Formats: sequence, C-alpha cells, structure tokens
Amino acid sequence: MHRNRTVREPEAVNPLRGFEGNRFEKAVASFFYWLRSNSRTVLIVLAALVIGGLGALGFFIYRDQVERKSLHEFEALMKNPVMAPNSGPEAQKIALEKLSKYEQQFTNDHAKIRSSLRRIDILVRAGEKEKAAEALMDIAMIADSPELQALFAYRAGTYFEEKEKYARAESAYSMAASKIQDENAVLALTLFGQGRSLILLGKDREGKEVLKRMMEIKEAENIADLRIAATAFLIQHGK
Repeated sequence: MHRNRTVREPEAVNPLRGFEGNRFEKAVASFFYWLRSNSRTVLIVLAALVIGGLGALGFFIYRDQVERKSLHEFEALMKNPVMAPNSGPEAQKIALEKLSKYEQQFTNDHAKIRSSLRRIDILVRAGEKEKAAEALMDIAMIADSPELQALFAYRAGTYFEEKEKYARAESAYSMAASKIQDENAVLALTLFGQGRSLILLGKDREGKEVLKRMMEIKEAENIADLRIAATAFLIQHGK
C-alpha cells in the first residue's frame, strides 16, 4: 500500500528578507518592490487619472470658450437698434424675441443673467412687472453671490407687491432676507416688505413678528424712517 503524501506549496520568497538598512530605506525598498509587483494595476490607475484630468481640463477650456463667445454675442446684440432704451412697443417685442433666442443658444448662467437683466428692463418699461418679477426670481436662484441673490429677490418682491401678488411678494422678500448676513438697513428694508406682505395676506401674527424683528435691529443706521413707516403701516391697517 502506498501512503498519501501531502504536497507542500513552496513558500513565497520575500526579496526583502535579510534587508540591511534603516526603517526609511526599508520602506522605500518595499514601496518600489510593490510597484514592480503590481505594475499593471498601477498603470491602469495612472491612465485613469490622466484621462480624468484631461477630461476636466477640456471641460474648463470649453466652458471658458462658451463664456467668451456668449459675452461677445451679447455685446453685438446690444448694438441692435431694437435694444435702445427709448425703443417703442414693436421694437420691444422684437428685442424680447432676440433675447429669448440668445438664451436658447447660450444656456450658461452668466449668459442667462445678463440677458434676463436686459429683458427685465424692457418688461418693466412695458408695464409687465409681474413677468419682470418672475425673471428676477429665476436669476436670483442662479446668481453666484448672496448679495446678488438678495438684490434680485428684493426687486422681485417690490414688483410682486406692486401687482398685489402678496404671497409671491412675501416669498421673494423672505428669500432676500435669508441671504442678508448682517443686520443692517438693507435687511430692515427687506423685512419691512415681508411684514407688509404677510399682513396684506391676512397673516397678522406672522407679519407683526417680522416687523418686530425689523424694529429690533440695532446695528443698522438711518432706519428711523423705516420704523416710523412700519408704525404708520400698522396703524393704517388697524393693527
């Protein structure tokens, strides 16, 4: 009878066994040994990183080119006679159509903002303030700074309020107030608008709370007139 013999696998040879040197030198040697042993994996990872980096670089170059082209086209568009500030109703209609086509061609945020600001001016002059307010809220959402977001939202609030769209006015004022980081006169003015809108909506308690917050702003200078105006508004509406 033959006895079964267990075949033992040869142990892997550690090339760094018996390495003489300090810990740093051994770590460096181990690293390069690992690179050599995993060269295929390393090359794949490096290739992916290079491709990803080139892709990101290409995206930024493309975005810069689009921005430059959109600015150039907008400047050319502004030279069209229909874009003149004193243009009549027919020219305004044509101008709005051209601005709409411009926004369809260039969808980047800066192009939309610059085009929308011109469109808003035309809408305001044409008495279409609700549409102007809607456009202002659109660009308030994409503006790249809290200050601009607050400015656009506040202007939208004033136009909505003028058109007696108090719910939309309150929403716009609220957004503007949320973007103002300091307790200053701008915040006070915005809170006054929000408080007015709430009270005109019949939400007396919420409106008074907002106006109370406005009254308590101490850091702001030159808001005495606003406090007087807020008090007069409450008295006028029997609050």
